[in-house]
Amino acid sequence: MTMIRDRLLIGAVLVALAGPALAQGSQPNPFQGFSSDSGSPVDVKSDSLEVRQSEQKAIFSGNVVATQGASVLTAATLTVYYENASGETAPSGKSGIKRLEAAGGISVTSKDQKATGAAGVFDMATNTARLTGNVVLVQGQNVLRGKELIVNMKTGVARVIGGTSGLFMPGSTPPQ
Repeated sequence: MTMIRDRLLIGAVLVALAGPALAQGSQPNPFQGFSSDSGSPVDVKSDSLEVRQSEQKAIFSGNVVATQGASVLTAATLTVYYENASGETAPSGKSGIKRLEAAGGISVTSKDQKATGAAGVFDMATNTARLTGNVVLVQGQNVLRGKELIVNMKTGVARVIGGTSGLFMPGSTPPQ
């Protein structure tokens, strides 16, 4: 019985930290802005930019700060894979971002939520975010740690894998 109660508690905390879709609307999460249906542009600032047109990618390096909606990503490098409007891979002839790959001590924040890791991939096609390498999720005073975090940004379902541990403060509630 204790194991079931513990699993329910951990599940409830993950729900609070990852910001899943709720019946009354979607609760914010650190990755919310980096969703394929966010509708917001991605604003990237860095020390340098290298564009490899033939590979359809742009590599931002040095003090990278990417903002989309309420989400802010910081990293040492950010590679943006895009679809060219004239390319066959772009649906309906539109250009857009296919995937973001961040490396070098990344941090993703939104409101009072923060997720950190060594590397991250934001896949717009599958609408998933994956952080790897000593992942830490913080919301208020609650802290969850693991080796990998996978978030489905459509459903809000989050999984923390490998060496998972958590510190949960009584009375701490997620923002509404």
